[in-house]
Amino acid sequence: MIDPLGEAYISASNGYSTDRIVADPKLNGVFVRRCRERGLDQDVVELNWRLFNARKGGLLKGLRRSKRTSFPDEEEYRHASEVAA
Repeated sequence: MIDPLGEAYISASNGYSTDRIVADPKLNGVFVRRCRERGLDQDVVELNWRLFNARKGGLLKGLRRSKRTSFPDEEEYRHASEVAA
């Protein structure tokens, strides 16, 4: 059984990963609103940490694999990031 935080994530994620939910201001706003609808009143930072910990703790296991996040001109930046690493 998934807790209210997990329910909020599922309803807000649109298939994206927890990392994308936290990093994307629009998706994070939806996630926080869904948390509030379920009675979670922690501040945004705490909700985001709880979401990460839920993922790391295996509490979100069994969900479908997340959609891949891509962005325009991704290939141009991939090489630069490999060189930087």
